[in-house]
Amino acid sequence: MTEAKKTVSQDTKATNDVAKARQKRDEVERMPLKRMGKTETITVDDYDGPKDYTLFFPGLKKAHNIVDFARMGNGVIDNTTYNESLMNTVIVDPKTNWDYWDEHDGYGEVMEKADQFLGKWLQK
Repeated sequence: MTEAKKTVSQDTKATNDVAKARQKRDEVERMPLKRMGKTETITVDDYDGPKDYTLFFPGLKKAHNIVDFARMGNGVIDNTTYNESLMNTVIVDPKTNWDYWDEHDGYGEVMEKADQFLGKWLQK
């Protein structure tokens, strides 16, 4: 019984060389736009003066899940579910919930800016 020798084409060798070279690149060169963990601080007027809110981009998959889970069967976004996801995931400081907004001003403006922030990073 004789063993067959494996041959590798020149194209395969060239492809492997390119792949090896890419693996050796610096992290910054491989991923010039790091979406995950991007933050932005917004200021909104509250009853006792301006209040800062920190917005956080949770990554592409989580961001798409926020939108997808809020979409109803007819394709319309359920604002209650969507805004609750924004409060739990995107608005990180201060932590907000429905009770928080019963006692503070700026709900509509913060939700709008959080939505715009999420959309901006989803489009890049």
